[in-house]
Amino acid sequence: LILGTALLLPEVLANTASQVGNALYDARGVSYGVAVSTVAYVALVAWLLERGDGISGVLVAGAVSNAILCLIVALRVRRRLRHLPPPSEGAPAAMTLGAILKYSMPFLLIGLLNLITWRQSEVLFLGYFRSAGEAGAFDLAYRLPQMILEFVPGAIWPLVMAGFSEVYTRDPGALQRACGAYYKLLFLLVAPLSVGGILTGDLAVRLLYGAEWEVTGPVCQVFFLIFSVSFLATPLSMVLYILERPGLGLAIYAVNAAINVGLDLILIPKYGVWGAVIPVSVVILLAPWPHLYVLRRMGVQIGLPWGFLGRIYGASAAMLLLWPVRGWVGGVPGLLLLVGSGIVVFLVGVRVFRVLGREELELFERANLPGWLKLRPLLTGGRGGRS
Repeated sequence: LILGTALLLPEVLANTASQVGNALYDARGVSYGVAVSTVAYVALVAWLLERGDGISGVLVAGAVSNAILCLIVALRVRRRLRHLPPPSEGAPAAMTLGAILKYSMPFLLIGLLNLITWRQSEVLFLGYFRSAGEAGAFDLAYRLPQMILEFVPGAIWPLVMAGFSEVYTRDPGALQRACGAYYKLLFLLVAPLSVGGILTGDLAVRLLYGAEWEVTGPVCQVFFLIFSVSFLATPLSMVLYILERPGLGLAIYAVNAAINVGLDLILIPKYGVWGAVIPVSVVILLAPWPHLYVLRRMGVQIGLPWGFLGRIYGASAAMLLLWPVRGWVGGVPGLLLLVGSGIVVFLVGVRVFRVLGREELELFERANLPGWLKLRPLLTGGRGGRS
């Protein structure tokens, strides 16, 4: 614990440098830094564990990885700052420190509340009321889907936030279109990951962690589904931030945290792991509705793209056709083959369910993604998309 606390500084510096890089729209530089630091972490942690360093080796590897990320991004930020154009005449005056603190303080408190509503805080109650074994089982079942699905918004959130702000500043009427595009981008990534987790989550737990943890497999599969629902609230909360009302978002988070902890105290002592699953599920399922209510009271109408969500989940659900072959998976190579087969089935499902319509294709065209011209015929059959 002392070593982990002492090694927090590289992570703080890496996060700070990454935020500055995102603010400068240097997504390529941040992505490059993350890729290099991740490879360094995997190589270093494998070497240190083989050497017998145990937990301390993992902590040291994480610190070195974060230091590498900080160095790469900081050097790129330094070069970009040197080439920033001078501020144009007539630009608005800089915000006062008081205004910045008033806007940013709710984000700090929301980050703390996220330790309850998004991190596996139920582990503490399970360890206290039940046993260390149940706490560990829940932690494992929670962490795997969280690690996979949390990457999606974490990777694109800062840039989408900046893009939303510019869109709203130039044309407030475009907020609905921007929100719809964000939903589509999110669930184009989240839907196949969540359904793929249902298909393979229990197998991954058994093969990666051992048969003694097999009992946590069904909980892991449930969390893959439940966590995907949480992304319905992500664009809505961002709209509140764009409208400079983070205090309302903080109030919603505070209510969610109170409900979560209250249900934990009622259900965990009696029902254990499944008693810990219910509070998380309830809070996630309820989260979008207070956001929609608050926005409507403010005169902002945000519609969810239900048609697109139905099509993308239909395409993703096609992966469940592979369920009968799960019994043949006896090792990690078999698991990887099942995952690869699921990806192929999903891509076929995108074409069969006509997921990409005219609006979605226009978004991809404007994004100018590498390899899109080759991928488009595979996903659309060469058609121009639904009207």
